[in-house]
Amino acid sequence: MTLKSLIGKEVDVYSKHKKAIIFVVFLLVVSSLTYFAFFEGKITSRVIDSIGFSSEINLENSINISANLIQPDDLIIKGKIDKIEMRINKIDDFFYVGREKFDLGQLSETYIVIFDYNGELSFDKENILKLKGKSSEVLINGISATPTSGDDMKIYFDEDIGYKFLKVDNIFLNPLSYTTSGSINLNDGKINININEEEVRLGKFRGDVEVYGGEFKIEGGTEKLEVVGILDIKI
Repeated sequence: MTLKSLIGKEVDVYSKHKKAIIFVVFLLVVSSLTYFAFFEGKITSRVIDSIGFSSEINLENSINISANLIQPDDLIIKGKIDKIEMRINKIDDFFYVGREKFDLGQLSETYIVIFDYNGELSFDKENILKLKGKSSEVLINGISATPTSGDDMKIYFDEDIGYKFLKVDNIFLNPLSYTTSGSINLNDGKINININEEEVRLGKFRGDVEVYGGEFKIEGGTEKLEVVGILDIKI
């Protein structure tokens, strides 16, 4: 047998192995595509959910909630807020609105309304800790401040501001868990829960929040509610 014929046989064997490998790979690809197409609703959606986490909730499937509770220690809200209303104490500080600054120390009491706010708002039981963002219009004791260029105005406080009353409309809150007391009303009065020093676990929430005198009122929709205490409640 010549060297040429040996090389020819080795080439034929290699070619057959290569074709076999390509065929097996092809079958694996087709099988995988068929499998994921068939189980798309069970597997693919689960992968998408874990990757594409949404910060919003589906209000159509949410629990309608109205609650009057003891206020949590502090809250941080980021993003768009339809309207902010606040009544603040006299304090030696400035409120910056666009290119203007208002001396809050010159007023015995200040009532501020902020429209179409986009930014950060954080507060505890006594103070507004941070207000920094943009707004389309601001009312200060009924006097309107609007942007001259048509763009939203930058607004902010320099320091913490003591407040008497604060209301924010149409906001999103991340899940909240804390020990509190008060009353919770679900689905327009169908369920009423009175709690006393029990842990409330609120899922993602979309709605209105009102705080004054240590009271924390919310009204809107939440994805879930748990009350951990004498009676464990999960809704």
